Amino acid sequence: MDQGVDEETEILKFGPMSEAELREANCDHLAQTNGSSWVSQILVCVCCATAAFADPAPPLSPTNIFAPASTPAKSIFGLSLFVLTVTGVIFLVVFALLLYSVVKFRKRKNDDGREPPQVYGSNQVELAWTIIPILIVVALFMATARVIASVQKQARLDNAIEVVAVGHQFWWNTVIRGWVS
Repeated sequence: MDQGVDEETEILKFGPMSEAELREANCDHLAQTNGSSWVSQILVCVCCATAAFADPAPPLSPTNIFAPASTPAKSIFGLSLFVLTVTGVIFLVVFALLLYSVVKFRKRKNDDGREPPQVYGSNQVELAWTIIPILIVVALFMATARVIASVQKQARLDNAIEVVAVGHQFWWNTVIRGWVS
Protein backbone atom coordinates (compact mmCIF):
# COMPACT_ATOMS: atom_id res chain seq x y z
CA MET A 1 0.00 0.00 0.00
CA ASP A 2 1.00 3.58 -0.46
CA GLN A 3 2.25 5.45 2.56
CA GLY A 4 -0.39 8.22 2.36
CA VAL A 5 -3.41 5.92 1.95
CA ASP A 6 -4.87 4.09 4.92
CA GLU A 7 -6.39 0.61 4.69
CA GLU A 8 -10.03 1.71 4.93
CA THR A 9 -9.69 4.06 1.97
CA GLU A 10 -8.19 1.26 -0.10
CA ILE A 11 -11.23 -1.02 0.58
CA LEU A 12 -13.62 1.68 -0.65
CA LYS A 13 -11.81 1.86 -3.98
CA PHE A 14 -14.23 2.52 -6.85
CA GLY A 15 -14.37 0.26 -9.86
CA PRO A 16 -13.88 -3.45 -10.25
CA MET A 17 -11.36 -5.14 -7.99
CA SER A 18 -9.55 -8.34 -8.78
CA GLU A 19 -9.88 -11.40 -6.57
CA ALA A 20 -6.39 -10.79 -5.20
CA GLU A 21 -7.26 -7.17 -4.32
CA LEU A 22 -10.42 -8.33 -2.53
CA ARG A 23 -8.48 -10.91 -0.53
CA GLU A 24 -5.85 -8.29 0.31
CA ALA A 25 -8.60 -6.00 1.60
CA ASN A 26 -9.90 -8.83 3.85
CA CYS A 27 -13.09 -9.20 1.81
CA ASP A 28 -12.80 -12.94 1.27
CA HIS A 29 -16.57 -13.36 1.33
CA LEU A 30 -16.84 -11.10 -1.76
CA ALA A 31 -14.04 -12.87 -3.59
CA GLN A 32 -15.66 -16.29 -3.27
CA THR A 33 -18.19 -16.92 -6.00
CA ASN A 34 -20.36 -19.97 -5.89
CA GLY A 35 -23.01 -21.13 -8.35
CA SER A 36 -25.85 -21.14 -5.85
CA SER A 37 -26.75 -17.46 -6.24
CA TRP A 38 -29.52 -18.24 -8.74
CA VAL A 39 -30.88 -20.90 -6.39
CA SER A 40 -31.15 -18.37 -3.59
CA GLN A 41 -32.86 -15.90 -5.95
CA ILE A 42 -35.44 -18.52 -6.92
CA LEU A 43 -35.95 -19.38 -3.27
CA VAL A 44 -36.58 -15.71 -2.44
CA CYS A 45 -39.09 -15.45 -5.30
CA VAL A 46 -40.94 -18.57 -4.13
CA CYS A 47 -41.05 -17.29 -0.54
CA CYS A 48 -42.36 -13.90 -1.67
CA ALA A 49 -45.04 -15.53 -3.84
CA THR A 50 -46.07 -17.78 -0.95
CA ALA A 51 -46.34 -14.79 1.37
CA ALA A 52 -48.35 -12.85 -1.21
CA PHE A 53 -50.91 -15.63 -1.61
CA ALA A 54 -51.05 -16.59 2.07
CA ASP A 55 -54.19 -16.04 4.11
CA PRO A 56 -54.36 -12.26 4.43
CA ALA A 57 -54.89 -10.34 7.62
CA PRO A 58 -58.41 -9.09 8.28
CA PRO A 59 -59.20 -6.17 5.97
CA LEU A 60 -58.89 -2.66 7.31
CA SER A 61 -62.07 -1.69 5.48
CA PRO A 62 -65.47 -3.41 5.71
CA THR A 63 -65.74 -3.25 1.92
CA ASN A 64 -63.84 -6.07 0.30
CA ILE A 65 -64.29 -7.48 -3.21
CA PHE A 66 -63.35 -10.96 -2.00
CA ALA A 67 -66.09 -11.02 0.65
CA PRO A 68 -69.27 -9.86 -1.11
CA ALA A 69 -72.07 -9.10 1.30
CA SER A 70 -74.89 -7.65 -0.80
CA THR A 71 -76.97 -9.29 -3.51
CA PRO A 72 -75.47 -7.33 -6.44
CA ALA A 73 -71.98 -7.75 -4.99
CA LYS A 74 -72.14 -11.51 -5.53
CA SER A 75 -72.77 -11.14 -9.28
CA ILE A 76 -70.13 -8.41 -9.53
CA PHE A 77 -67.70 -10.71 -7.70
CA GLY A 78 -68.43 -13.49 -10.19
CA LEU A 79 -67.79 -11.07 -13.06
CA SER A 80 -64.52 -9.90 -11.52
CA LEU A 81 -63.35 -13.51 -11.17
CA PHE A 82 -64.26 -14.16 -14.82
CA VAL A 83 -62.30 -11.08 -15.97
CA LEU A 84 -59.38 -12.06 -13.73
CA THR A 85 -59.38 -15.57 -15.21
CA VAL A 86 -59.48 -14.28 -18.80
CA THR A 87 -56.66 -11.81 -18.20
CA GLY A 88 -54.64 -14.46 -16.35
CA VAL A 89 -54.97 -16.87 -19.28
CA ILE A 90 -53.93 -14.11 -21.69
CA PHE A 91 -50.90 -13.35 -19.51
CA LEU A 92 -49.87 -17.01 -19.37
CA VAL A 93 -50.22 -17.47 -23.15
CA VAL A 94 -48.23 -14.31 -23.93
CA PHE A 95 -45.56 -15.18 -21.36
CA ALA A 96 -45.26 -18.73 -22.71
CA LEU A 97 -44.92 -17.47 -26.29
CA LEU A 98 -42.33 -14.92 -25.18
CA LEU A 99 -40.35 -17.54 -23.27
CA TYR A 100 -40.53 -19.94 -26.22
CA SER A 101 -39.30 -17.21 -28.60
CA VAL A 102 -36.44 -16.21 -26.31
CA VAL A 103 -35.24 -19.81 -25.92
CA LYS A 104 -35.81 -20.96 -29.52
CA PHE A 105 -34.38 -17.92 -31.29
CA ARG A 106 -31.52 -16.98 -28.97
CA LYS A 107 -28.12 -16.23 -30.45
CA ARG A 108 -26.03 -19.35 -30.84
CA LYS A 109 -22.25 -19.80 -31.01
CA ASN A 110 -22.36 -20.89 -34.63
CA ASP A 111 -24.65 -18.01 -35.63
CA ASP A 112 -23.25 -16.05 -38.58
CA GLY A 113 -25.17 -12.87 -37.70
CA ARG A 114 -27.33 -12.80 -40.83
CA GLU A 115 -30.95 -11.77 -40.56
CA PRO A 116 -33.39 -14.67 -40.99
CA PRO A 117 -35.70 -14.72 -44.01
CA GLN A 118 -38.57 -12.27 -43.56
CA VAL A 119 -42.15 -13.40 -44.16
CA TYR A 120 -44.74 -10.79 -45.06
CA GLY A 121 -48.48 -10.93 -45.44
CA SER A 122 -49.51 -14.07 -43.58
CA ASN A 123 -53.29 -13.78 -43.78
CA GLN A 124 -53.87 -16.51 -41.21
CA VAL A 125 -51.69 -14.83 -38.57
CA GLU A 126 -53.18 -11.40 -39.25
CA LEU A 127 -56.71 -12.77 -39.02
CA ALA A 128 -55.87 -14.61 -35.79
CA TRP A 129 -54.40 -11.60 -34.02
CA THR A 130 -57.35 -9.48 -35.15
CA ILE A 131 -60.25 -11.86 -34.51
CA ILE A 132 -59.10 -13.38 -31.19
CA PRO A 133 -58.85 -10.00 -29.36
CA ILE A 134 -62.21 -8.95 -30.83
CA LEU A 135 -63.81 -12.16 -29.51
CA ILE A 136 -62.23 -11.61 -26.08
CA VAL A 137 -63.52 -8.03 -25.91
CA VAL A 138 -67.01 -9.09 -27.06
CA ALA A 139 -67.11 -11.86 -24.43
CA LEU A 140 -66.03 -9.45 -21.68
CA PHE A 141 -68.56 -6.84 -22.90
CA MET A 142 -71.42 -9.35 -22.95
CA ALA A 143 -70.59 -10.65 -19.47
CA THR A 144 -70.35 -7.11 -18.11
CA ALA A 145 -73.60 -6.00 -19.80
CA ARG A 146 -75.40 -9.05 -18.38
CA VAL A 147 -74.26 -8.26 -14.83
CA ILE A 148 -75.08 -4.56 -15.15
CA ALA A 149 -78.56 -5.36 -16.50
CA SER A 150 -79.25 -7.85 -13.71
CA VAL A 151 -78.11 -5.39 -11.04
CA GLN A 152 -80.19 -2.52 -12.44
CA LYS A 153 -83.41 -4.50 -12.95
CA GLN A 154 -83.61 -5.79 -9.38
CA ALA A 155 -86.66 -4.48 -7.57
CA ARG A 156 -86.11 -2.25 -4.56
CA LEU A 157 -87.23 -3.48 -1.20
CA ASP A 158 -90.18 -1.73 0.47
CA ASN A 159 -88.08 -0.59 3.44
CA ALA A 160 -85.09 0.50 1.31
CA ILE A 161 -83.57 3.90 1.99
CA GLU A 162 -82.54 5.95 -1.04
CA VAL A 163 -79.21 7.71 -0.63
CA VAL A 164 -78.06 10.23 -3.21
CA ALA A 165 -74.33 10.93 -3.04
CA VAL A 166 -72.76 13.73 -5.06
CA GLY A 167 -68.98 13.85 -5.25
CA HIS A 168 -67.35 17.27 -5.26
CA GLN A 169 -63.66 18.03 -5.51
CA PHE A 170 -62.91 17.85 -1.78
CA TRP A 171 -66.08 16.44 -0.17
CA TRP A 172 -69.17 14.30 -0.59
CA ASN A 173 -72.68 15.71 -0.38
CA THR A 174 -75.25 13.09 0.65
CA VAL A 175 -79.02 13.33 0.73
CA ILE A 176 -81.03 10.57 2.39
CA ARG A 177 -84.55 10.44 0.96
CA GLY A 178 -87.33 8.85 2.93
CA TRP A 179 -85.46 8.99 6.22
CA VAL A 180 -87.68 9.63 9.17
CA SER A 181 -85.84 10.45 12.38
